[in-house]
Amino acid sequence: MTSPLETPRPGARPARDRRPSRRLAVTGVVLAGVLGWTALTVLSLAGHANTWGWGLALVVVGASWFGCRALTRDVAERRASEVDEYELAQRQRVREVGYVLALVVALVLYVVLTVAVNLADGGRPTLLERAPDLVLIGFLPAAALPSFLLAWQTRDTDDDTD
Repeated sequence: MTSPLETPRPGARPARDRRPSRRLAVTGVVLAGVLGWTALTVLSLAGHANTWGWGLALVVVGASWFGCRALTRDVAERRASEVDEYELAQRQRVREVGYVLALVVALVLYVVLTVAVNLADGGRPTLLERAPDLVLIGFLPAAALPSFLLAWQTRDTDDDTD
């Protein structure tokens, strides 16, 4: 016999049914984001930025990022006063990874842009012309990674908001 504390709310699916659907949703959203960013990167490096495919890839990355934020109840972006201690610890872990990635991306962009300027001085400005796209494809994972990691780490937890 179940206790009143274990009684599910009316119309709610049992916890064992929520877990696979949440896991599937998080996996789909994270996978879509990774594939969208990969397509965005390939198209940018190939010189096909500002095409419909590039725009579609950008929309997929943005939608995936906001999907992860919704699945995690925006824990990665909320103020410290708005989350409990457990969520604060989770948020700090994923933010540290995002910070390290941002530093790595900044260093890689510095090297690539230095090479681009030197190539442009030699009469080959192609890479320098792609600089804004390179900055964007470097910025997106650094900004979105905390939400993606948090969603991935919490994909097996029960969520009362389902």
